[in-house]
Amino acid sequence: MKPGVIGIRSFLAISLLFGSVGAFAVDQAKEALFGPARSAFESARSAQAEFFAPRSYQKATKYYHAAEQKFAANQDTEAVRADLTAATEQFQKALSDTKEAKAMFASTLKARADAEKVQAASHADDLWRRAEDRFSRAISDYERAAITSARQRGAQAEQLYRDAELATIKSTYLSKAELELAQAEDDRVGRYAPKTFQKAKDLLAQAATALEKDRYDADVPRSLARQAQEEVKHARYLAEAVQQARGDRLTTEDLILQGEKPLSRIAAAADMTATFENGYEGPTKKIIGYIQAEQERAQKLEQDKNQLQGDISQLQARLANASDERAALTQRLEAQAKLRESLEHQIASLQAETQQLHLSLGGVSEERGALADRLKRQTVLHENLEQEVSALKREIGVLEQMVTSLSAQRELLAKRLDAQTRVRDQTAQVEGMFARDQARVLRQADDVIIRLVGLQFDIGQSKIEPKNFELLATVGKAIQMFPKSALTVEGHTDSHGGDSANLALSQKRADAVKQYLVSNLHIDPSRVHAVGYGETRPVANNETEEGRSRNRRIDVVIRPRLAAK
Repeated sequence: MKPGVIGIRSFLAISLLFGSVGAFAVDQAKEALFGPARSAFESARSAQAEFFAPRSYQKATKYYHAAEQKFAANQDTEAVRADLTAATEQFQKALSDTKEAKAMFASTLKARADAEKVQAASHADDLWRRAEDRFSRAISDYERAAITSARQRGAQAEQLYRDAELATIKSTYLSKAELELAQAEDDRVGRYAPKTFQKAKDLLAQAATALEKDRYDADVPRSLARQAQEEVKHARYLAEAVQQARGDRLTTEDLILQGEKPLSRIAAAADMTATFENGYEGPTKKIIGYIQAEQERAQKLEQDKNQLQGDISQLQARLANASDERAALTQRLEAQAKLRESLEHQIASLQAETQQLHLSLGGVSEERGALADRLKRQTVLHENLEQEVSALKREIGVLEQMVTSLSAQRELLAKRLDAQTRVRDQTAQVEGMFARDQARVLRQADDVIIRLVGLQFDIGQSKIEPKNFELLATVGKAIQMFPKSALTVEGHTDSHGGDSANLALSQKRADAVKQYLVSNLHIDPSRVHAVGYGETRPVANNETEEGRSRNRRIDVVIRPRLAAK
């Protein structure tokens, strides 16, 4: 046996032979060995690394399976550990490559998501399959560092996804809206609800025009076609309501009073009283304010819940892993110590027997030959046992170092949790620095996000106006609460307009805010990074004006400096 290297199952067998380990299970040893690699595997799989970094992912999987096979075959621990180390490194590389690939192909991914949204795979399957094939080739080029080819194929895939989306919109949204308009025309809906019916016709015409104007920006025509369908149904409902009102001989006052009832019911559900002395406006504002307050409250509760769940999961996982490993190491130390003690006893016994044999050799000549052979065997056995003891001493030293390392890890974890608590307290203070119409302060894992809802740019422009100076000064004060933190200024747009134009505009606006922070608030430029995401990261529905307004934003992301992970 090679000194210092003992197979896991062999170790268990020896330990059980000397009665020192008892119920110490193989699966505990496997968990201690495979845990880090399995964690890296889960992270890579969740990020879709199999698609975005197939070569690294496949290498990692190959190493991982090899480790499992060696463990099952009771091969050396070091051989299993070597494969797991290689697997972990490759999974981590695949995860890193995946993040970079997603950033590079952001516009292609956006086009793919838009095509998926309209179910292009079902309605334009040929275009969809061609797009998927081209995108897969782009990923392969990127992974082997053929960047130029990767960009070209990524652009081709993006165009094919847009073609698939456009074909789907034409065959579904526009066709359905046209059919519903024709049916409504036959039912004479326009006679009883002429304004709403005409609005539906105008929206459909605008959708067709938008498709012809920019065939690769399908967000606007899709939204208009959807609105046209809704307005056709709305007109049909109104036509029926008008006919019903005429049949019941309802007066204008009756109709207004009926319109007040839903608002009264909604207000009552919110524990408010709706009064209509000035019409619908008063109750409407109160209800909207209530909904917005509840949304913010729900958002904060969700953030708190996610943060706590993350902290608890992280703490439980690390403590459980540390406790399990510590218990396993303690058992192994005890087993090794007892085995070492037993071997030392055997060595002492052999030494005594060896001395006795020397005495016997001196006195009994006829047994000399046999005793000499026996002495030789005992000497070899003695040397082997001494090697085993030396190997065990080295392994005990390694195990003791691992126990010390686990204690250090637990101490670092405690420091990190303290730092996270400080960040939560600081975030609460930052929230109080901004008015509701200036910014929303959010937490995302360890990051603090200042969403500048009050920072407005002119259409298509990136110049910061004087009216925004006060808001940005407050942002500077908030940043000062997180010394040495890394900062990212993110620019975002809504989905209206071309993808490339939106991406460029969002980058210009992010650059403008970064420059203001550096030049006017004297923030170290090495701390600040600016990136534009265009329309790829919406936080609200792009189908409504309110949602698009929320998507047009600047986020200042603060990454506090925490204790080492």
